Amino acid sequence: MITYNHKLYTDETVEKKLKKYKKRIEKKKLLSSYYIISLPFNSDNCLDIYSGMERWLSEYKKDTDIEVVGIAANKKSMFEVLENITKDVVEKYDTFDKESVKKFFEEM
Repeated sequence: MITYNHKLYTDETVEKKLKKYKKRIEKKKLLSSYYIISLPFNSDNCLDIYSGMERWLSEYKKDTDIEVVGIAANKKSMFEVLENITKDVVEKYDTFDKESVKKFFEEM
């Protein structure tokens, strides 16, 4: 199941058409025009990043919950979204590691 964190980060393009992008993700449409940033599936990562073209969306991890924390319309803006997430986590916790990222997205 795909869920969206209450602190969902997006770029300007996605922000304007957020429902459209969420629908693409939920319908598992394989498109090269967006990137998804999620909380990690393994405990070694801080975040996971997927292109809309990756097969995980339609086949892989069918029974696994995916918590999306960021959506970007293209690769360039994906890096900007990541930068914003990183800045906010570091500003709050003075570090960027898997524990601080998890805690940041769990907070209300």
